[in-house]
Amino acid sequence: EQLRAANQQLENFNKQLHAKNKLIEEKRAFAENLWETAPSFIVVLNTQGDIVRFNRFAENLSGYQKEEVLGKNWLKLFIPEEEKHQIDTVFKSMLKQIPDFSTNQNKIRLKNGEERMIQWTNSVLKDEAGNITGILSIGHDITEQLKIQKALEQKEKWLSALINATPDIICFKDTEGRWLIANEACLELFSLSGVDYFGKTDAELSEYTHPVFKEFLLQNMETDQKVFQTGKISVQEEYIKKPSEKTVILETIKIPIF
Repeated sequence: EQLRAANQQLENFNKQLHAKNKLIEEKRAFAENLWETAPSFIVVLNTQGDIVRFNRFAENLSGYQKEEVLGKNWLKLFIPEEEKHQIDTVFKSMLKQIPDFSTNQNKIRLKNGEERMIQWTNSVLKDEAGNITGILSIGHDITEQLKIQKALEQKEKWLSALINATPDIICFKDTEGRWLIANEACLELFSLSGVDYFGKTDAELSEYTHPVFKEFLLQNMETDQKVFQTGKISVQEEYIKKPSEKTVILETIKIPIF
């Protein structure tokens, strides 16, 4: 009877062990699948900076197969000469646990010689004893994003140069009446040169300028809202009495942009 009970316990233990092993294997397979199908450049480096893991996305972007990079030094194979010192410093600081988690961006050199800018998220890897064993880095290619950003910045410079070159008064506002862009002629007219106008309404800006402009700016808010409500272009004459007692007549054109 005791032998039968012992055999039953052993059988139950084996079943539990099998179930645990199956669960561990399923988790491992799931993690491996995530690693290989992730739409990110994922690489693991050991403490010497050698590549120990390299996912499928990294292969596709870099042009290298895993067999070509595993065991190779990341710095020597992928980092352009002008950035090696900087990246070596970042790598060493992470190994000193400063901090466990960090971000940085740098260029990498692909197999074909092309360079791409990558935004990295880095995590320090440790063993059960808490010793650092390497670095896990997840990268996103931001090369095209930076090109678009640079192009937009250039267009903003051209727009700024254009509107500042004209003597006409130009001001862009959002639907809440907050100033976004104003040219120098506009700022000079309302004595707002040097004032940080961005995101402020006419009412708020009236506190930064001469009292004679306050009534005009408050009325301006009302006419702005009418234009947004109707969705139609407004053309009208407006009169501004400047501190010098000189009256300025403006033909104001307001165009709603949606």
